[in-house]
Amino acid sequence: MLPPSSRMVMSAGLDLFGLRLLAVLPCLQGLSEESRLCQPFSRCTFRIQNETCRSLRPRTKMSKADDLEHFDMLVRYSRQLLRPLTVLHIGTNDLKDEELDWYYDLRRFTHDSLHLVFVEPQPWIMQKLRSRVVEWLGQGSVRFLEAALCFEETPEKRFYAVSERLYEDFPKYSIPKSMIGRISSLSKGHVISLILQFASEEDLLSKPELVESYLEEIAVRCLTADRILQEAALQPWEVDLFVSDLEGFDTQLLPGFFQMRAFRPLSLMFEHLGQRLPDVVTRWTVAELASRGYAVYCHFADIVALRQVPQTSASHLRYAALSQIAALPSFGEEIERFGASERRGYRDMEFATSFISPCLPLILATHIFGKYDFHNCPLRKIVVATRLQNIRDMEFPVLLPEGSVVSVDTDSLQAFRDFMPELQSAVVLVVGRHRRAHLQRHGEFQLTSVLLEILACPLVLHIFMQNPELSHPDYEALPMGFNNDAPGLLTKLGKELAIHEGTVKRIGVHISHLARRGRVHRPAWFPSGPSMNLSDYFTELAEAFFVTSPGGDRFECYRHWEALAFKAIPISNLPRDLYESLFCSSMEFVYTETALTDLLRSLKLGEASRRYAEPTRHLLLVGLWRRRVAFATGKIKGQRLPSLCDSADLNKRVRL
Repeated sequence: MLPPSSRMVMSAGLDLFGLRLLAVLPCLQGLSEESRLCQPFSRCTFRIQNETCRSLRPRTKMSKADDLEHFDMLVRYSRQLLRPLTVLHIGTNDLKDEELDWYYDLRRFTHDSLHLVFVEPQPWIMQKLRSRVVEWLGQGSVRFLEAALCFEETPEKRFYAVSERLYEDFPKYSIPKSMIGRISSLSKGHVISLILQFASEEDLLSKPELVESYLEEIAVRCLTADRILQEAALQPWEVDLFVSDLEGFDTQLLPGFFQMRAFRPLSLMFEHLGQRLPDVVTRWTVAELASRGYAVYCHFADIVALRQVPQTSASHLRYAALSQIAALPSFGEEIERFGASERRGYRDMEFATSFISPCLPLILATHIFGKYDFHNCPLRKIVVATRLQNIRDMEFPVLLPEGSVVSVDTDSLQAFRDFMPELQSAVVLVVGRHRRAHLQRHGEFQLTSVLLEILACPLVLHIFMQNPELSHPDYEALPMGFNNDAPGLLTKLGKELAIHEGTVKRIGVHISHLARRGRVHRPAWFPSGPSMNLSDYFTELAEAFFVTSPGGDRFECYRHWEALAFKAIPISNLPRDLYESLFCSSMEFVYTETALTDLLRSLKLGEASRRYAEPTRHLLLVGLWRRRVAFATGKIKGQRLPSLCDSADLNKRVRL
């Protein structure tokens, strides 16, 4: 016969898991006094002690550096995966600002390789959650499930929340009205105890019979652990970060996940305060996690268990990066999605976060250095939305999270070179160079020499730069992208691309209209065609196999990328040593008038269709550059990244 404590555990639904916890109870004696923990979302800004934490061995506070290491661990692990890092958060409520900010940072540092699943049972809270997630995180890879985690699946189960009448009768009640949705649970007694916890004697809320009249019953859908995973389209091994806040039911319901052998998230967090089961069950759970190889910590109201990130080879990291690129939607699919939207008005910001533009360095960065030049990205909403911290304003020495990517304008490169001694973390730089640097135009510094000095720093792993200057193992071209100089241009381009996605090619070569004044990289022997309005120009690009596209006031030109978007091959005089690695076989390079004349003659005589091969358009996706930059954050200094041209034809899928 089981001892009384075990019978209690089984009656609560723990069955064999409770027995296993009893068996491993001696493991508690082996837990280290050195263990530390910080709740990931809290940034370790404060600590409090509680009875459960006092009874657990691991109770030492986590330092700021340890908190940063927890975040870095998730970022490092994301690079090893052949899929996005996956978070399952059950009992989200509407998420606190600091939680949303943490998820925003995680998405940025994993370079958008993050999939979030939020589970919340209350309909009105779910509506608020959706709105807040879109406001903070945008329309990324997020799935919402309106359900409660329960022992048994049922379409309706009583769920208890607080009525707003409480604030009408007791306006001085200490919990802010905006937080009312957080006082809710499957247990009526748990909600009553929470209300009383923050009530005062003068409120007359010390009488439970009075409190009960302010409760509301809601019918919610109940799902078991395995059904939640099914509805979220997840396998147990695909959950990398697990968070639960079940208002008193965490230790009762977690066994539903633990009994799945393949359920081994890298990081696991659950609430231990106010549990319906005694504190000893929390200690059993800690022992069970320790026996599974987790380092288990206690902090504030939560238990956090962390599993060591497995070591992996450089070849696996390369394969993972290529696989993540292969899993991206195609350019055609993304354009179809953009064109199918019924949203009205300018959608320039939406376009710029999906397709390359001069704003790309800002979109790829996790931090910024120095003053930003709005000539590079006039979409000021992007500057505001990215909320990038300026590392020049941080306390010295500057310690940044792993995977940090810093956006620097060319005008700020000299200042960054002088700043480098204060930098204590490895970084990747993304350099925006939409226009020629102001200081360089006035002859105040030589850009190439400054870049070489920066590249000599062991902490600068790699530099991506628009309008590249040199060839170097730790340096490569970053596309300038589509024209965003005027409001509505990107929106117009997106709609035209959707219209012409299926247009049949019938023109051998389109001779572009060329402005001459100030175009120092535009040879006079490139012919100029007639001027035309934007719609006619886009139609011509869609129907042409090839397009003349010489440099201008800089080698980069919007026309290069517009041609590729409409499946045309640009003919240009760009330096092959700097740009062939970017355009691969999707550009015809010519450097003399004779070579250009011969090429144009052959194309007009019917050679165009035979010479033509559809260009690689994955290069036009922000998602590809996010993955490439993420790969660069984990590279070895001095080692070249895999060539874009050798990464299997990027229009084809890498076989997994």
